[in-house]
Amino acid sequence: MFAWILIPLFEKIDARLEKSGNFDSLQKFRLSVVNYYIKHDPRLKHFELQEVLTVISGLDLLLRYSVQREESLKQKCQILERKEQTPEVERHIKHNLNLLRDSPKQYWQYERELYKFESSLPAGPLRRAYDTNRSNPKWYLHPDLTNDCAGRGGCCGRQCGCCEKREPTPERPRGLGHCTVECSCCANARGFEILPLGTDNIWQETTKRLMEEFADMHHYGNKTSHARYMRAFFSGLQSERDQAPKWK
Repeated sequence: MFAWILIPLFEKIDARLEKSGNFDSLQKFRLSVVNYYIKHDPRLKHFELQEVLTVISGLDLLLRYSVQREESLKQKCQILERKEQTPEVERHIKHNLNLLRDSPKQYWQYERELYKFESSLPAGPLRRAYDTNRSNPKWYLHPDLTNDCAGRGGCCGRQCGCCEKREPTPERPRGLGHCTVECSCCANARGFEILPLGTDNIWQETTKRLMEEFADMHHYGNKTSHARYMRAFFSGLQSERDQAPKWK
């Protein structure tokens, strides 16, 4: 009950900080209010906040994978079309075109799922922190997220600048961000592909493997690493303590 008495004060401070234009102070205040509510508001105690946040960040990965996979398939088709059209080459082109035809369906599914979970974020400081961070179209170029990409062997660890160059299209407004295993630039740099193409139920298999990669990538057993990533992903704040080793 006491938490709700303080809401008008919290809202007043939030409005003043937002008007000041100090992004870090505003987002830090909002996260401190979220932590206060979690401790004192019984409705938030029963809300599976950690699960929702994890699903949102996982769906962001799946959307990025979908977009980068589509780009990779298009590049492969262009390379194959420049080759002598043997039966083997034609078979590969047909196979890739079939996968490309399925790609919009999966993007649509992930985008709808992301909207559903974003909409489930409770109104208040957490939702405002998330929306404020996303108001910057290049929010994902946060230093902690860029460092994470570089540490996983992504383009942020090289001079190509692929992550900075990525832009949305009307057909794919979401799915911008750092490299996944389907980034063609990364595949060329490492000299091999990670996920095979051509299996049955490719999207179901891919979703399962990507979510396993996501769990491993952010070290759910390592609370410091996971908290650092989630803090940057949702609020845009940089870790002041427990910083990751610098890969860039």
